[in-house]
Amino acid sequence: MRVPSVLPVAAGPSRSAVGSSAPRSERPGFAVGQRAVLADAASASLLGVPLAFVASALGGGACRRLRFQRRSRATALLRRAAPAVPTQQFSQEVRDGAIMRDEMVQSSIEAATPVPQSFSQAVTWACSAALQAAEAGNSRQTMFFNAGGKTKDVNGEIGGVLAFAEQFATLLVGAEPLEGGKVRVIFSDMGAASMARVRWEPLPEGLELDYFPQVIQGQDATTEMKMQLRDMLDAAFLVVVAPKQAETPALLQLFKVMGEAGRDIPVVIMNQNCVQDTAIAASSMLRAFGSLRKTLVPTFHLEQHEPPEDDDDMLNPCVVARVWPRPYSVWEDNPDDPDAIDGYFLLDLNDVEAPDSEEIEELMRFSRNATRTLAESRSQA
Repeated sequence: MRVPSVLPVAAGPSRSAVGSSAPRSERPGFAVGQRAVLADAASASLLGVPLAFVASALGGGACRRLRFQRRSRATALLRRAAPAVPTQQFSQEVRDGAIMRDEMVQSSIEAATPVPQSFSQAVTWACSAALQAAEAGNSRQTMFFNAGGKTKDVNGEIGGVLAFAEQFATLLVGAEPLEGGKVRVIFSDMGAASMARVRWEPLPEGLELDYFPQVIQGQDATTEMKMQLRDMLDAAFLVVVAPKQAETPALLQLFKVMGEAGRDIPVVIMNQNCVQDTAIAASSMLRAFGSLRKTLVPTFHLEQHEPPEDDDDMLNPCVVARVWPRPYSVWEDNPDDPDAIDGYFLLDLNDVEAPDSEEIEELMRFSRNATRTLAESRSQA
């Protein structure tokens, strides 16, 4: 099976849901937008900031994250809400700034990660990213998938990623780059592995399910545990599903055994939550996982963010997407925004990490306020 090696650039908006688990099934929420809010650079020329500074913010063509500071937010809001002025009344510098702003918006759209138009496309892109990253030497990878739903009758964090892990592993084991090698999916314990086996059978040839030995924090792994971990190294790819803090010692031991064996097998860790409570985690384990975390490359991220149910601010939902090597991209669902195309536009790009809930809601509030101000301005024009 050939897995596409190139992620297509978004050609236009779409409102196809990502999988049947999408909670907003009546009006699918995952789609591709067309507008980027790059407030700092876009409004810099209106503040008299040298245009060279704006150009340098792109970092040589790669669209980097532009953090929204108080000053830039205010000026972006004024720029967006200001009534239209005939172009001939602008100074040359302002016109040049407007041209650069439009170029930056287009550049950001081209650089952004499009949101998959279907669940199968999300799996295909994740598989492609994992293979490409491994080929580039990034053998330690992380992925995060949360479409807002869970596998029926499966509790805990694993429920939100189980279906994705199944399809990902099934597609991966048939990929040409593996040349028939095994894909081993590792779960937290025997019960989780058995549950997955019942749901996934019949397993395709080359796909095997396994589980971590119970390595106790602060204690050395026994010879039997090390043998169990060493036996996992016969695979061409390892996929670790939703490890928690209890599995962190075993995960660290897996990489230690791999190093002792002189192997560098690609590993994808899905929806990890390896440090849940630092108060009970041993300092040595925290240091070891901190060192491991620095080597991990996030190759795929797809997350639906819904406003809190008790939120009175009427914020819009959004989706955060990332397919390596493209940046994390935050897309807002706002059909009432006059600048949106088919109801969606791009809010933010980040090369380093996904924004947390607080950052996302802050972006949502800023966008909502700017939209309201613009609407009021246009109604009074």
